[in-house]
Amino acid sequence: MIAIGNAVRRAGRPGDGLLYLPGRHRVWMGVNPEDTRFLTDLALVQDPTSSNTLAGIELPAQGFS
Repeated sequence: MIAIGNAVRRAGRPGDGLLYLPGRHRVWMGVNPEDTRFLTDLALVQDPTSSNTLAGIELPAQGFS
């Protein structure tokens, strides 16, 4: 988790997209949300706060075509 966060922090720029494969790996970044706060989660249609869920709501797979 720490290595992933470090890599994202070094390489990510505000507005860059981020895609978790598989989506359940998104929770790994919850340890330190500062690592990804300026990045756009490409698969997340609704964040955890607005969806009232722990992980948010993802687009269905066909939403990427």
